[in-house]
Amino acid sequence: MTALLQKLYQPIYLHELGGNELLQRIDRKLAVPASQLNTLLQEVAPFYRALEVNGLQVNPYQTDYFDTSDLHSYFAHHGGRTRRFKIRHRHYTQSDVAFWEVKARYAAGKSKKMRLSGQRNEAGSPDVVSLIAEHSPYQWHHLQHSLRVGYERITLVHHYQYERVTIDTALWFEMNDKRMDLPSLAIVEIKQGKHQSSPMWEALRKRQWGVRSVSKYCLGMALLHPELKQNHFKPTISKLLAIAHASPVS
Repeated sequence: MTALLQKLYQPIYLHELGGNELLQRIDRKLAVPASQLNTLLQEVAPFYRALEVNGLQVNPYQTDYFDTSDLHSYFAHHGGRTRRFKIRHRHYTQSDVAFWEVKARYAAGKSKKMRLSGQRNEAGSPDVVSLIAEHSPYQWHHLQHSLRVGYERITLVHHYQYERVTIDTALWFEMNDKRMDLPSLAIVEIKQGKHQSSPMWEALRKRQWGVRSVSKYCLGMALLHPELKQNHFKPTISKLLAIAHASPVS
């Protein structure tokens, strides 16, 4: 994968992203078989540059999610609430950059991220407490660590449009003594400042690749905790597991 990216894509670096960070955006997300990625990347190569960090275009991420004891964030998503929030800590392990984030989701696929630079051991610090209280309905002292997610990410940045595409592979979910790996699944997310044409979306639509994906947080929670209410997710999760050639955790 790395050799293919280096051959086909001009690199773009973190300091060049600038306004293309897309903290406020419109998202579209599909899951595809990881085996199709080489073909997909070759087709859309003329339209994008690939983010390179410390010489790598495939970068490992680790995200820790926090929820209330009654899993308010999970069930807000499960219940289809238009306005919902996720609290997470994201660690870009290759560059050792880390952020505390509040991700707010609104109608019509619109989302907004508020974030604060900081490491995982700064949990409960005044700045983290303030970030969560100001931008979400939660208070830090009501939250607890609920899930850890890892993956490897390719980030493509459109040459001209206000658009980024992230491709997450080698997914794993972990909490306490439970873990599930989905190495055959890739999640493609198209992030734009406004609704407009996308070479990646058109490539996926033309080939009818992919199924709609749920959030990685909800997917991981549903897989590791089959006792949770998840009937609204089950049709999608069944399709995702079929792509990944995996079975639910029992």
